[in-house]
Amino acid sequence: MSKRFSWTRPWHGVQHLLGVPKPYQVSVTDYGSFADAIVINLHHNPFTTGKEFAARDAVEARRWAEKQAEKL
Repeated sequence: MSKRFSWTRPWHGVQHLLGVPKPYQVSVTDYGSFADAIVINLHHNPFTTGKEFAARDAVEARRWAEKQAEKL
């Protein structure tokens, strides 16, 4: 992970990546048996724009999310 990013503590399985440029939000949700990651632009409708990734676990989802955040 880049030193400019860090993750919030999980709250009901949800974590947000800190250090992401505005207006983006990068989040991971851990459901126990799988996890997903999402990158959204908060200036657009978050339900119609962005990227999403389904992963086996939160570690894999965070790894994908960090790679996407590096591109922002």
